[in-house]
Amino acid sequence: FLLSIIASLIFFYKNENSLIQIFLFLFLSTFLLASILNNLFPKFFSSVLEEVKSSKPLNYSFFEILKTIFTHNFTLYLQAFLLSSLTFIGGFLFFFWNTLLFSAIVINSQYPFFTFIILAPHGILEFFSFYLASISGTKIFKNLILKEEISKEEILKMFLLGILILFIAALI
Repeated sequence: FLLSIIASLIFFYKNENSLIQIFLFLFLSTFLLASILNNLFPKFFSSVLEEVKSSKPLNYSFFEILKTIFTHNFTLYLQAFLLSSLTFIGGFLFFFWNTLLFSAIVINSQYPFFTFIILAPHGILEFFSFYLASISGTKIFKNLILKEEISKEEILKMFLLGILILFIAALI
């Protein structure tokens, strides 16, 4: 698993044109890791799963729920961006942790296939936006620390695209 993270980061560092391929590779490899961890260490995700099981449905209007989801996820989006801007790999580790949690919820549900079908449209868009925030931050890190030339317009477009995708995910 660590080799897949390292290989992905090296590939990203050398070739930034395959963002969706790298995202799918990282998402699927993390999902596979969650399956393995869940089988080897069944209690690994137990505290997270208990929190999910104990959560109550929100009894608010559509717009209140949308605002709550978007505000929460936007905070996470900014965290991914800042972690990558400051540490290069921080945003990707954030991405992996959230993907692991998503995977644990799906794998441990009573009907994993149907749970995945229901959660995937929101989850994958949300994770892709976190991924874009991580890449935007990484580009800033590369400029500040490694003194590489970057296109500020490209970073801004990627950052804003991530926010748009995050909003769409909140609607789902």
